[in-house]
Parts: sequence; structure tokens; C-alpha cells
Amino acid sequence: MKATTAIFIFKLTFVSILNAQDAGHFLRKGDALYRDSAFAEAEECYRKAGEWKPGFKTHYNTGNSLYLQGRAGEAAEHYRRSLNSAVDPEQQSRAYFNLGNAYFRSGDYAQSTEAFRDALVRNPDDEDARANYAMARRKLIQQPSQEPRSAPPPAKANESSENETPPSGSKENRKSKTRPTPAPENASPEPKLGDDQMDQLFRLVERQDQMTRQKLQKAQAPGTHTGKPW
Repeated sequence: MKATTAIFIFKLTFVSILNAQDAGHFLRKGDALYRDSAFAEAEECYRKAGEWKPGFKTHYNTGNSLYLQGRAGEAAEHYRRSLNSAVDPEQQSRAYFNLGNAYFRSGDYAQSTEAFRDALVRNPDDEDARANYAMARRKLIQQPSQEPRSAPPPAKANESSENETPPSGSKENRKSKTRPTPAPENASPEPKLGDDQMDQLFRLVERQDQMTRQKLQKAQAPGTHTGKPW
């Protein structure tokens, strides 16, 4: 009976080690493909790693690869899953930040605002999250004024970084010590912007998107922040 138990435990341990090795292989391969901007291939590797060992890294990196392919809705799902296995506030902050970007690109400004707020709760010094929160909230407040029947909706900006920002770009050097001021629930609506101002706003978002994508594609190694695989 004891011998049988020993063999059973040994087999479980051996299989567990194999699973970890296979997951690590696919994660490393996915990181290399990601750095080469082969995002579809990187996504496939991250998914395979997740089959062996699902967790924060596999879901977070899969989300980044999907986001850079312009599949913000699918990316959001993986960012949400990554939060279930995030082990510390840093991981949670990054996942919420990228989740906010994915919602923003999908046009869900309410969820985007909430996600950026959650990122700030976990990292109050994140200036990118603060800027994106303000942008998403402004878009949310202005939504009713963007429904003129005679005017077509403005074109969406190009999908940006992986996990990164509609408004503000990659988060790698954030030092602000100022805690964000929560917006009052009954705040009065901000003044409506004219057509010229709205055009300027959209052009700004597009320029920031482009800069973010360039930064993400130049990433040298995984693990820094949203723009890079974990």
C-alpha cells in the first residue's frame, strides 16, 4: 500500500514538472514572436502555454497579442481572466489598465472608466492610468452629444498596443506621488465640445495610439508593463 502511494505521488509530481516545462517553452516562444511583431503566432503560443498551465501570464499575454491584432473584445476577456489569478496589486493594476484600453477601443466608456479607476486604486502613482481615466470619463459624459442623426459617427482610432492605451501610451516610467481625486457621482456635465475641438481630440487619440504601438513593437524583453508580455 505504501509503495503504491509513493508511486502515485511520484507520477503526479513528474507530470506537474512536465506541464511547467511545456508551459515555459511556449511562453518563451510566444515572447520571442511578440517581440518580432508576429502577434497572431505569439497568441497561439500563449494559448498553448495556457493549456498546460493556465494563469496570469498566459491570459495577460494572450490578451496583449489579441489587442495588437485589433481584437479588443477578445483581449478584454483574457484580461478579465488574468485578474482571477493575479497575485499582487502590480499585476492587478496592469491587467485593469489594459482592460480599460480594450473597453475604450470597443466603445464601452463606462466599463473603461471603471477599469482605469480600479487600476488607480491599486497604483495611485500611475499617471497613464490617471490620464486614461480622465479621457474615458470625458468620452462617457459626452456620449449623448455625439448622436446627431445627420452626422455619421467618427471613425475609431486604429487599434493600439496590446494591452495599451487608447489615450495615454505605455506605462513604464510613472513617478507621480499625487493620489487621484475620485470624481463625484453627481458632478455637473462638462461643457460640450464643438466639432473642431472634437476633431482635435480624436486626432490626439490617434497620434497617441500610433506612438503606443511603436513603443510596444520596440519592446526588447517581457515583463516591464502593459506594452510587453509578462
